Amino acid sequence: MSEEMMVRTTKANLGDRMGQIPIGSLPKVFQDAIVITAELGIQWLWIDALCIVQDDLEDYQKERQAIGDIYQSSYLTLAASGARNSREGLFLDRNTEGHIPLKYTFEDESSGDISEGRVYVRALVSGFRKLWSNTLHSRAWTLQEHLLSRRIVYFDTHQMLWVCQEDHRSEDQLPEFTDSYDGRVELLNSTSRSTKDALFQWQQLVMEYSRRDLSRGSDKLPALSAIAVIMEKKLRSRYIAGLWEEHLVTWLLWRPQRGWMATPTSGYRAPSWSWASLDGEVTFMGSANDHILWEAKVDQVSVKASTDDPRGELSSGLLKITGFLHDLGNEEAGFSIEESQRFTDPAILNRVGYDHPVGEIWYDQDPSREHHMGKLHCLLIRVDLIAIHERWYGLVLRSTSANENVFYRVGYARPKQLFWGFLGKESVFDGSVEQTITII
Repeated sequence: MSEEMMVRTTKANLGDRMGQIPIGSLPKVFQDAIVITAELGIQWLWIDALCIVQDDLEDYQKERQAIGDIYQSSYLTLAASGARNSREGLFLDRNTEGHIPLKYTFEDESSGDISEGRVYVRALVSGFRKLWSNTLHSRAWTLQEHLLSRRIVYFDTHQMLWVCQEDHRSEDQLPEFTDSYDGRVELLNSTSRSTKDALFQWQQLVMEYSRRDLSRGSDKLPALSAIAVIMEKKLRSRYIAGLWEEHLVTWLLWRPQRGWMATPTSGYRAPSWSWASLDGEVTFMGSANDHILWEAKVDQVSVKASTDDPRGELSSGLLKITGFLHDLGNEEAGFSIEESQRFTDPAILNRVGYDHPVGEIWYDQDPSREHHMGKLHCLLIRVDLIAIHERWYGLVLRSTSANENVFYRVGYARPKQLFWGFLGKESVFDGSVEQTITII
């Protein structure tokens, strides 16, 4: 067991912890945090591993729901971004071997006195550009911490970095520009921004969040719930399994960013139409604009929470949607699918009567694990009007064995790009009729 796992509050040691916690029993990073808190004259310090009873599910869920308020109400957040482990602490030794001393003289303009001084020249050290890519920011929970805290000091490898709601500064005070993700200012201060901008902001946030790791797979939605509370007020829309009820159909077209995704080991987490149902980085395929026709219509959507937090863990969810659905396994339609041999490539969708492939199927997971399950279908979601061409997008669904009108998502489809453009939606959906189905 790692040191971080051993130094934590459990049911077994809760009584002792309520009495005292010898500072010498704590790892260096905790000790340094205590020293800084005392030097600032602050009475209270929150450390998750100590303040939450880690093996008490009820206490864990209660405190997990309050974590957003803790971040937003705190005076200062201390982040050990440079430490490789808890033994290294916040105050890291800095290597000065490469610092070159230089002497200089200067003249006082008023008195004419000549004085000597010394400066050191060193190579440019890492700052914010590297900060967003370090180990600390590979953890899902730290996204809320970064976005919601009033002010943060990052104790990084070569210098301290300051972030607050108005600005960010480095210890060496050198200007640095980065295009890496940092949605902090936009999230907290964009109350006047349009709904379209806020929805795009959520897309960027989910894309960043989905690449991060969780030690508890069941925390996938809870670790984002505090941010969802803020976004609900901005969007005036109901938050549903990581998506938004307003314009929900636009949110269904997410896709894996880097190959197949993984099934969570923690069991059921979200309905298959939500990106939160799987583990892996995702991206979204655009949003509403004047050149898109939305072909599907959401009739009903509902989820059931498994805790008191409606934005947290879920036990079930369903989506009733009306649109053009075509059976890709229908022999009369004459479809055939050439499965890919590599997870980075799509499967190719062919149809009798067409000299060229009509589409590509991008699976969410390895399709070989479900080859024996129900038939594949494609539900038309939207059509992009690109010059004289139409570019369609659809959800790839598989029927359940219990009910042929109930499906679960397995991927998405789009037309195969040919040298002259794209084949229209009729290449796949010709002869289809609108019907209402349920996706779970």
